[in-house]
Amino acid sequence: MAKLEDADDIIRKWAEAASLDTGKAIRAATLDLYSNVVADTPVDTGRLRGNWQIAVDTQPTSDIDRKYEGGTVGSENQSANSKAASELGQIKIEKNSTIYLVNNLEYAPIIEYGIGGRREFAMLRKNVKSWKQRIAQKIKEAVDK
Repeated sequence: MAKLEDADDIIRKWAEAASLDTGKAIRAATLDLYSNVVADTPVDTGRLRGNWQIAVDTQPTSDIDRKYEGGTVGSENQSANSKAASELGQIKIEKNSTIYLVNNLEYAPIIEYGIGGRREFAMLRKNVKSWKQRIAQKIKEAVDK
């Protein structure tokens, strides 16, 4: 799980600059983070990449029966993004909602952090770290239009 400090203010500013509904801006920002995390998730059997979940106000606690089936990262990423966008579109997001981006497979932390000499992939941490910069860039682009 990742917690983004000041996310409400950042997204609100982006929404205002782009003349977007705040809920739509939150969905777009969440989808941006989700798509980058999925793309950076390594694939062996495909279960890890397929098990990223987005939820609002209730953290998912189990894994799901979805896996990456092959093809290029872009095509799979598009498919995963379409599903996530569809799921997000059905969820009402309130001002103080908590959005969860989780992967509940038991080995996800091992891949994220690298344990026992294994390489760390930091697919969640590095994308959360760069998220504010990407959203700030989107605000600048919206203002410059």
